[in-house]
Amino acid sequence: MSNQICVPVSVMRRFSMEALAAVGAGDEEQSIVADSLLFADMRGITSHGVSKLPVYIKRVLAGSINPKAKPECVVSRGYVACIDGHNAFGQVAASVAMRHAIMLALSGGVGVVVVRNSNHFGAAGYFALMAASRNLIGVALSNANPTMAPWGGSRLLLGTNPIAIAVPTGDECPFVLDLACSTVSRGRIIEAARLGRPIPPGWALDKNGNPTTDPQEALRGQMAPLGGVKGSGLAEAVDILSGVLSGARFLSSVGPLYQDLDKPQGVGHFFAAVNVADI
Repeated sequence: MSNQICVPVSVMRRFSMEALAAVGAGDEEQSIVADSLLFADMRGITSHGVSKLPVYIKRVLAGSINPKAKPECVVSRGYVACIDGHNAFGQVAASVAMRHAIMLALSGGVGVVVVRNSNHFGAAGYFALMAASRNLIGVALSNANPTMAPWGGSRLLLGTNPIAIAVPTGDECPFVLDLACSTVSRGRIIEAARLGRPIPPGWALDKNGNPTTDPQEALRGQMAPLGGVKGSGLAEAVDILSGVLSGARFLSSVGPLYQDLDKPQGVGHFFAAVNVADI
């Protein structure tokens, strides 16, 4: 028998916004964060849905997320820009950046915007689809705290580093690719641990480098890269574009989401928008 409870979207959205308001988030910030979390839940990506709200709230209360922060454009040259997130919710900083990239693409064909001093931003596809909804190709990347070793290594240096690409298709549903550079996102393993369920073989390794189906052992160990060396290489490339290029933290300097709650994560993001009509 399932112990799941179905809650209407409108009720969950109101609950999420009220929780965010209680810790000082403004109306716009509440709306952006709640919408991104529900976007994930409604697409079955429950690891990046409202289940993330408690740790966001804890980080606000601990001082590592500033619910009133206003991300600021600190570099703007031609059709590239850099946003300082000022430790805002990751979704808020990401939305500011993708809106800026969209503006640049609509005026000049392409826009590339990077972000530093940000936090976990939820499902990457949410931001890529912001561009697709304007008939633009959207790209959203982010680095993350290290939970994966480079291929052939044992030291945790790489995050799961999500990649999302959304392409408009006229009157049809847009093409959306949204994936982690690991076999699955770490959130899926956290969710399995919370529910007391085993994970499939191939998702993760224990602390000794052996394959495991125990989510608790997986969380003490490391994620398995998607496609072996290919996923490891992709994770490195995403970290260069999101972390190094933006001036954010990268590799092992990116802070964890669930530990050190009083310390900013220093996450970096990369966004691009391409105007299909100009090609």
